[in-house]
Amino acid sequence: MFDLQVLIEHLKTGPDQAQYLMVGRGRAKAMPINNKFWVDHGEQLEQRFNAWVAKTS
Repeated sequence: MFDLQVLIEHLKTGPDQAQYLMVGRGRAKAMPINNKFWVDHGEQLEQRFNAWVAKTS
């Protein structure tokens, strides 16, 4: 079950999450997106992912 108070407390006292976000200062550490890869392989990977999801549901 989701506990909003736990989330709020983590946001106040937990580690700084900004470094992991794709915006601001975290962007420099983010993995770059390879558009050519997704153009070449995206449809096949989507089909494989959907087949996997269907098996696990």
